[in-house]
Amino acid sequence: NAHSPKANMESTYVNQALEYMEYNCNEKLTIADVAAHIGLTRSYFYTIFKAHTHMSPQQYLTKLRITKACELLSYPNST
Repeated sequence: NAHSPKANMESTYVNQALEYMEYNCNEKLTIADVAAHIGLTRSYFYTIFKAHTHMSPQQYLTKLRITKACELLSYPNST
C-alpha cells in the first residue's frame, strides 16, 4: 500500500536524503554518510532509496554531480 505509514516514512527518508545529497553533492560524500545523516543503516537506506527512485543512491549521486557539472559548463562566470 503506497499510503501506509511505513511507505510515508520511507518517502520522508528518501526526500531527506535527496535534499542532503543535493546540498552536499560537491563534498566527499558516501552513501553511508547519507544514511547516517537520516538515521538509517546503509543497507536499509539503499533498499528504500532504490525502491522509491528506481536507481541506487550512488547512481543518483553520480547523475546529480554530472548534471551540476554540465550546468557550470553551460553558464561560466562572466567576470
